[in-house]
Amino acid sequence: MLERDWFAPTLAALQNGELASVDFTLCGDTSSVTLHATRGDLRKFWRRRALASLFE
Repeated sequence: MLERDWFAPTLAALQNGELASVDFTLCGDTSSVTLHATRGDLRKFWRRRALASLFE
């Protein structure tokens, strides 16, 4: 449901330039993190990032 209704359309809009960037805020019981992605980041999918770097 989330994939079909939110993530896939957001990815398509990012890929075709309708969106310049997207931010996702993930909330947990005691903290939250915001992930930011741009169109340019889509070309960097092969680069491995340390998991810890996502939470900086």
